[in-house]
Amino acid sequence: MGRTREDPRGGWRVLGIALTAALLSPTLACGLPMLWNRGRLWMLEREVRAARHPPGARVIAVASSYGLMGNGNHCDFVVDLTMEAPLPPAALPRAYERVHVPFDGDSLHLQVQGTPTEENGRTRYVVGVFTQTEAGFDVNCR
Repeated sequence: MGRTREDPRGGWRVLGIALTAALLSPTLACGLPMLWNRGRLWMLEREVRAARHPPGARVIAVASSYGLMGNGNHCDFVVDLTMEAPLPPAALPRAYERVHVPFDGDSLHLQVQGTPTEENGRTRYVVGVFTQTEAGFDVNCR
């Protein structure tokens, strides 16, 4: 019986796999939590858009973001809609007093923010939600 010859590329394969794993692990450790939170933000934005708004209301603009917006070790989620509706400004808080959206098993209240403006029988206003969660491993929340 003769000697079997080892594949000379075997050592290089192991080294290549080790280097690839070393390079990908930080990307996966940071990238996956960021993707997870972006997905959560997208779902929250979808819920806010689909919430019960006053009849005839329409969305003018959407602003949403997540991350650390202040001090601490947590993750802030914000979704604001600029809306226009055929209601007087005084009727808006009542129109949203019982409007809630789900997020992570909680129920978040949609709130009218700032001072609505009225022009030509239509009122422009901002309505939105704000919540905080644990930071987890997302670098945007630390």
